[in-house]
Amino acid sequence: CLTTNNNSQAKTQTLDEYQQKPDITTVTDSKVIPDQSDISSEVESTIYFRKLILKETKRLNEFIEKWDKLSSNNLTQCPLDIRDEIRTVIGKTRLVISERFTQFAKLVDRADGKSGSSNDNRPVLLSDLRGFWDMIYFQVEDVVAKFNALQRISENGWKVSEPEPTLKITPPATAKKTAAKRAPRRKPAHGK
Repeated sequence: CLTTNNNSQAKTQTLDEYQQKPDITTVTDSKVIPDQSDISSEVESTIYFRKLILKETKRLNEFIEKWDKLSSNNLTQCPLDIRDEIRTVIGKTRLVISERFTQFAKLVDRADGKSGSSNDNRPVLLSDLRGFWDMIYFQVEDVVAKFNALQRISENGWKVSEPEPTLKITPPATAKKTAAKRAPRRKPAHGK
């Protein structure tokens, strides 16, 4: 049972009602952007981040399930190095879920006032949650990009396409500063 405080009215929700609530995110260019109008208090914000963890866990698990099935279907036409890459990306994704998302969930618990087993008594602010999520989301984007690359390879008959040539930009040459040459020292004349 979840309790939220909205405009000083207490409202209690069951887990089913909580999960049926419309999504409060907007997806743009595969990035999850919070709808700021729905984040009006810290309690609602922690609920938002809990929903975000659930949503991203589900999405990443769907990738894992899809590619796990694909790799277990004895892909004889798939080169060994591609099969290794599939297993590597699946493993990285599982680590993001099991380690990073778990770590973030504990941080959300601390923000909710559920201290757990943490010895750190410092308060966790909404800005802390946003910052930590941004750091985690780089890893999420990385594994999603790797799954997308694997999808392109799969569609290309398990052949790695040549990467598009990139223009290598070299910085302009700078003039080297050299020390001015000194005139050679004269040896003092002996006996004068």
